[in-house]
Amino acid sequence: GFVFMRTGFEDENDIQLVAQAIDSGAFHGQADQGEYVLNAYGTQFLTDMFSAYGQGDGGYTDNPDYAFQQSGLGHNAVLVCNNDLSVCESSMYSHDPSPHKFLHHEQISSIPVAFSNGQYDRVTMDLTKAYQMNPEASSITDAKRHIVFIREGGRKGYFVVIDDFSSSTAKRWQQRYHYGEYAKNTDVEPTIRSSNKFELTKIGASSPKLFITHIAPTSGTTAAAKIRESVANPTGPNDNKWIQSITDSASNRYVQVALLYPSENGVAPV
Repeated sequence: GFVFMRTGFEDENDIQLVAQAIDSGAFHGQADQGEYVLNAYGTQFLTDMFSAYGQGDGGYTDNPDYAFQQSGLGHNAVLVCNNDLSVCESSMYSHDPSPHKFLHHEQISSIPVAFSNGQYDRVTMDLTKAYQMNPEASSITDAKRHIVFIREGGRKGYFVVIDDFSSSTAKRWQQRYHYGEYAKNTDVEPTIRSSNKFELTKIGASSPKLFITHIAPTSGTTAAAKIRESVANPTGPNDNKWIQSITDSASNRYVQVALLYPSENGVAPV
């Protein structure tokens, strides 16, 4: 199903996060299981590449970036990579142009935990089967994404995203953050502060901001992931942009904890 975490329903300045762990989608399915998008204070900070401007650039028929946008590479998802990063895949099917694997809707992910008490929301998305359906990621033995929304009252709050993946063979791991109101004509710009911290700021203003900090992994559990500069899509003409976090070495387990802190006045969390 879909997960909605928000501070309200009637004002664009509310904080809104949407995540999904849905069925295969049949012919309309994409490699987007477990991804999320985030709006806050009238700004779309994290977006989905296809929904951002796929139809505007030709939709299904004339869009040269269609294969990229429907793949795991075009979503805010965990990517399972080989050692030299020449192959990075996520759920359902290969990102290379190829037929969809599903003729009918099939349940390939689930939400075993969904809880809210007014102070915080918590969900767990089990994406294991969705990743195993992709031949390039079939070594995955466990794939879970946990999201916690801590409410601070009014239109304030922050998110903790915990990715916990295991594989029978050692892999390098990558997380992508696609940003911008309409991606190609982005409404926000990134600033990388360190190998585990960056921020997104509305262009032409000092606020609002989205601060993202990686506060894990713990040494000895998995290879450390470092945040890298944004790049353009190498497979097409459009200027798709993202921030990526990539492990320096291969490991059988990936545990990443990320703090996502939207700030209306642009002040960083303490």
